[in-house]
Amino acid sequence: MEALQAMIPLLCRNEQAFADESIEATTGLQIIAKYPALIAAIRSSVTGASLPNVESSSDYLERFLLAMTGEIPSQRNLAVFKTVQLLQMDHSFNAGTFASRVIGSTLAPVPAVLSGAVGALSGVLHGGADEAALTAAREVGRPEAAAAYVDQILANKGRLMGMGHREYRIVDPRSQILKPMAEELCRGSRFENEF
Repeated sequence: MEALQAMIPLLCRNEQAFADESIEATTGLQIIAKYPALIAAIRSSVTGASLPNVESSSDYLERFLLAMTGEIPSQRNLAVFKTVQLLQMDHSFNAGTFASRVIGSTLAPVPAVLSGAVGALSGVLHGGADEAALTAAREVGRPEAAAAYVDQILANKGRLMGMGHREYRIVDPRSQILKPMAEELCRGSRFENEF
């Protein structure tokens, strides 16, 4: 996330974006359209994996999955990924949205607005919560160990990470869509026992 945040200003083709007070939507769209390639390049740099040729696909998210995994995703995996993306982007007024609005209200250039939003997204109480929840699930190991894990966290006044927002009193409505899809995709795979 730090690399992504730092690299966003370099994705801007419009050199005037940092000097011009008029903020154009096209500048933001140009930058956001390059996010997947940048994320794949950062991952490749960290893992040492080579970037596959993604020109064979005309689908934006299919190219991203191909770049991240090196494999052409199945139509089902692609449909699930699209659903996940929609649910993650369209769910109320989150911290990244708030940060970008605050930064944008200062008439900061678009690259600065997007970098600030990514900075907020990197926090463990925002976008980093998914990774923290996955780490916790791996620590638990098996479903039958979950109750003891939760008891230990509560006894130590710790924080149990998961998906959701405080505004949802019972359940995050997105989880009712995502959980069955996750179970379906994990069934029979090496990830089946992790959830």
